[in-house]
Amino acid sequence: MKRAVIVLSKNRDENAAMCSILKDTTYSPKSLFSYDDLEKSLKAEEFLAVFIDTDSIPLDNSSIRFLNKNFPNVSLLLTSVKKSHPDLEEAIGQYVYACISKPIDPEEVIYWLKCILDDKSKPI
Repeated sequence: MKRAVIVLSKNRDENAAMCSILKDTTYSPKSLFSYDDLEKSLKAEEFLAVFIDTDSIPLDNSSIRFLNKNFPNVSLLLTSVKKSHPDLEEAIGQYVYACISKPIDPEEVIYWLKCILDDKSKPI
């Protein structure tokens, strides 16, 4: 059974590259290009995780809090060339599952998704 994962980036090349990493795995990527599309998709379908490219999609602490509050079963992973995001520090510490540095390492992507699955299978 494939698990649905969203890849959100305005950069079409990076979006395609991330989807390419996921296409031959047990994950089914859905490519999105806007935050509005993200909300619509999360309301319509069930997803394991969302990868958000913070270099192309503007985010703030409140938008990340909103996603966590309204879609608590979806793990948020951020991707960026930046090593630090002081403006997102609060949200990253509380609501983001992982931050992945670019260039994206395919093994790291699969590792984090496996961690999410492992965490979801553990009893609370």
